[in-house]
Amino acid sequence: DLSNIKRICTLALSRKYYPDTDSHSLLAMLYLLDYQTARSLASKAHDAMYDVHFTYCVLDKICGHVGITTLEQLYELSEQARVPEFISFGKHKGMAIKDLPSDYVNWLLRQPDMDLYLRKALEQ
Repeated sequence: DLSNIKRICTLALSRKYYPDTDSHSLLAMLYLLDYQTARSLASKAHDAMYDVHFTYCVLDKICGHVGITTLEQLYELSEQARVPEFISFGKHKGMAIKDLPSDYVNWLLRQPDMDLYLRKALEQ
């Protein structure tokens, strides 16, 4: 049972705090936030040990940029970042969730297996 594990999503944090970046992949974010490390270690990408190191570097830079100083803050901001602001599929793709027609929101909420974070955004 992993329900008590507090997960951190560097992808969601990257998308939230660097929305204009062309790519939010781990290596792209490392190049953006720590060019020297990325350049010297890029050939090691997709090696599990280095991917962990890359993730740490990206997360460390995001924490510094946003002013995160505790694990609890990091978890809370990661959870907030996972709640989408725009719909990423369907006929309203790209539209702000707050601007979706209410009948579409109601229809989405009735769908089975709805992503929990999308549901949270739709219910707000």
